[in-house]
Amino acid sequence: MILHKAKFHTAIGHLYYLWTGTGNDPEVIFLGTGSKSLDNHLKQIMAVSGRAEAETGGSFTVSEKKSPLIEKKLIAYFKGAIKDTGLKTLFMAGSRFERRVWDAARKIPFGETSSYGLIAAAAGSPWAGRAAGNALGKNPVMIIIPCHRVIKSDGSCGGFSAGPDLKKKLLELEGISYTT
Repeated sequence: MILHKAKFHTAIGHLYYLWTGTGNDPEVIFLGTGSKSLDNHLKQIMAVSGRAEAETGGSFTVSEKKSPLIEKKLIAYFKGAIKDTGLKTLFMAGSRFERRVWDAARKIPFGETSSYGLIAAAAGSPWAGRAAGNALGKNPVMIIIPCHRVIKSDGSCGGFSAGPDLKKKLLELEGISYTT
């Protein structure tokens, strides 16, 4: 499997992404704000897949290659031209619970929010609000899985792996009000 990694500048700063597939049908594996985060996710994938490679004989190749479609859709989102990038994701790391949390967060509509407790309940673990927050902190594809739309039940912003300032920018981009 060939994995491509790239960096590009957006209205919110540099974004780094990892993807596979074709130019017309990419699958995003990682989308975040730091090259170190991308490299750490890649190491995590290699560690998880190393066991599978030993069993199947498969391997990964990593190359530097941009996806014009991924960048075009993200730029359109930041300009407010689209509400959903429609980009496919491929999770190559993450526990079952984390994936359930990410799937629940994916369903939060543009311009709306949910709480950590409601996301935990939607993921099948209503008592695990804090664990849902931890899972969202590991979201490998920010914006595509809109974890920035998850706020505290009191209406305050809550945490965000890329920092509170970026979370506030993303919420404001979508016209979402929150308390500080």
